[in-house]
Amino acid sequence: MQKDRTKWRANRGARAVKIMSDIQASIEVLGDEDLLDLHDIFTDQLHTPIGDFASAEMRKRELAPETHCTLVLYSPRSQQSRQ
Repeated sequence: MQKDRTKWRANRGARAVKIMSDIQASIEVLGDEDLLDLHDIFTDQLHTPIGDFASAEMRKRELAPETHCTLVLYSPRSQQSRQ
């Protein structure tokens, strides 16, 4: 009985490690905008593995949310002056 429980725990741990490595690999192949979106979703939550993976990948790519957030406002007057 004890051997079965030990094997079950080892298999469970191995599955968890595999799942986490699959998640990390899928985060690594995201485009920059998708990675920034994922980071935004998980920054409101306290210390999650997915948020940590996203933050690590952003550091690796030297991305910062502030540098990629562009807001362009157009007023009717500015559009008329372009015509």
